[in-house]
Amino acid sequence: WSGPFVGAELAGSIDTVDTTETTAATGAIFHRFTASGGGIGGGANLGYNWQPSTGPLVVGALASIDRLGNDAGHVLHTNDDYARLLEARAGYLFNTVLGYGETGLALARENATANLGGPTTSQSRTATGYALGGGFEWAMPPRALPVAAGTSLFVDYQHIWWGSGSMTTPPAAPKRDFRWQRDSNLVRLGVRLHF
Repeated sequence: WSGPFVGAELAGSIDTVDTTETTAATGAIFHRFTASGGGIGGGANLGYNWQPSTGPLVVGALASIDRLGNDAGHVLHTNDDYARLLEARAGYLFNTVLGYGETGLALARENATANLGGPTTSQSRTATGYALGGGFEWAMPPRALPVAAGTSLFVDYQHIWWGSGSMTTPPAAPKRDFRWQRDSNLVRLGVRLHF
């Protein structure tokens, strides 16, 4: 299992966004609402595994990028175009199947739009977050695919806690402030080439 790898993946995300709307002049809570949504896309990953001696433990590092388009919300609509993960991982090898856990930093380009039926206000930001998850990776038999590199199939799940976002007195609602907190549940399925 030691060495570099690259891969491609399908990805699906189900998200929850908790939003608080306050009166700008006083800070009093005007409305709270929760929205959910999701998106399906795909992306790529690369990384490196280390397998100390010939034991069952495998540790490594992984970077990935996925296009999701995971829309959520109506009055305040948010969307993460791209999600990037930079993670450390550790796993235990069961014959040809590696079970692993992962954790690390998440980055996304987040777009937010306030729409109350009149003019709309849009803004974008780089959202940062923390990811925690795990999965399984199966080492396919040699020459299972017509490539010279070793191949594996993987499936994993990540929960991402994004940093909160805010929109202050937008033209769409000039007497209101908005603050939101987004959580993502990301599932990925793909193939990797090991060198």
